[in-house]
Amino acid sequence: MSQLAEVLSAQKTLEESFIKKMNALEAQIQTAGPAKDTVEGIAEAASEDCTKVTLDVLNSKLGLGLTASSLKVCHRLGQANTDHPRPILVKFASVEAKMKVWRAKTGLRGSKLALKEFLTKTRQSVFGKARQHFGMRSCWTLDGVIFIKAPDGSRHKVMSLDELGLLLKIF
Repeated sequence: MSQLAEVLSAQKTLEESFIKKMNALEAQIQTAGPAKDTVEGIAEAASEDCTKVTLDVLNSKLGLGLTASSLKVCHRLGQANTDHPRPILVKFASVEAKMKVWRAKTGLRGSKLALKEFLTKTRQSVFGKARQHFGMRSCWTLDGVIFIKAPDGSRHKVMSLDELGLLLKIF
């Protein structure tokens, strides 16, 4: 019986180690290189030039003077869907260009357009659960890291579902 307990203990230790390493890898993937963003709500055309369409929308809605050299990568995500337009993944060529857009982002209020930070699927899931529990105004992301303002006013950095689970137990 003690052999079984030892095996189960070893298995649990390995699982915990594996989960920690997966979380570290997830963080590394999320923060590797310049951050990417998604622009959601731009109508989709059959043979569109995503860079041109994105620049037209950002420049007209936000009053910016971005050029094609401001964007490094620009393409639609996922498979075509007739229900709603696919988001456009945007990687800015410089931090300055990205910050210019993010500072002007409030110009999108009231429209069907949204500019969001691109998160991995796991982080997006954690972020969604955090927003459901704490509310939209109490959760935000910055460079792939999820921040939560708790009901007591304290701020917490969350990187995984386990960390969020601990916060959910407290609040």
